[in-house]
Formats: sequence, C-alpha cells, structure tokens
Amino acid sequence: MTSSTAINEYAEKRLARVASRLRDDVPLRLVLRKEDTKAASYRFVAEVTETLKGGAVLRAEERAEDLYAAINTFRHPFPSDSSLQDRSFKTTD
Repeated sequence: MTSSTAINEYAEKRLARVASRLRDDVPLRLVLRKEDTKAASYRFVAEVTETLKGGAVLRAEERAEDLYAAINTFRHPFPSDSSLQDRSFKTTD
C-alpha cells in the first residue's frame, strides 16, 4: 500500500504525540497496511513497535475501517521507563 504525504504527516504527528509521553527517547516504528478482510471494520491496520534497551520489543496494533481511524485510535501501551537514547520515526508502506 502506498501512503500519501497527508497520511504520513498525520501518522508522524500522532506518533510524536505518543513519543512525547515517554520518559526517555526510544525508537518507534510505525507500519500502516491494508488487509483484505470480510469485515470492513478491520481492514486498515496501524502497527507500532518499540525497541527497549536490552533488545525487548513491544508491539501494539489498531484496526479500523479507514486508515486515519486506525492511526487515531492508537493508544500508547508501552511503559514509560524506556532508556534508549535515539528517537526515530519511520513510516513504511
């Protein structure tokens, strides 16, 4: 799925809001995708992955009937005591 500039900007803004709640800088990775499902309410997926110090990986996923809704309903489930020094934002197709 190819994402538009508007979707990328919206996703980065939302991810930055989530990252601002973290105590330390951590790398976050956002994957947006469309799946062929029978139920339209689960068609678009926003998946966020956080890599913690020591190599532990935490992942959260939201599904919705449109991509903006999937991005918007994402809530940060990760602990705020991460201690990695670099923050990076990547949106992938």
